[in-house]
Amino acid sequence: MLILGSWAALNIISSPILSRNSSGNMKYFHQMNGYWNSVNLVIAGVSYYTASGQLDGPLDWASAFNEQIKLEKILLFNAGLDIGYIGAGFYLAERSKTTVKNPDRLKGFGLSLILQGSFLLVFDSLFYLALKQTDSQWLELAQNVAIGPNGISMSFRF
Repeated sequence: MLILGSWAALNIISSPILSRNSSGNMKYFHQMNGYWNSVNLVIAGVSYYTASGQLDGPLDWASAFNEQIKLEKILLFNAGLDIGYIGAGFYLAERSKTTVKNPDRLKGFGLSLILQGSFLLVFDSLFYLALKQTDSQWLELAQNVAIGPNGISMSFRF
């Protein structure tokens, strides 16, 4: 969430400056970047705050694994949304070629959606892949656990 929050803050700070110094579709591009990242900053802040306050104590193995699986599903859903944002951006940019009502705004907003959706797709994909990489570690750990009549045992091979 620090990466998302930093990206959002950078866009929020730079967008008004760049928008004032731009014209045509680039003015709208920078405006949309600011709008879009206001939402990203709220999402990052709420997520960071929520995650930092969730751990009252250590999670057991099953709960931690289940939380990871939930997060992986959320990231896959978000990646689908990101592809939708990119598609909507291409649609707006293409639509700007045939409209007479403020084509610069459509193109600028479309280009912004393509950029922001692409960033989020990379962010969500890398986050998902990092979590998937730890799935094998979870499974390896689980293979070392045995439940028997005398209790639970864990073995490690060197």
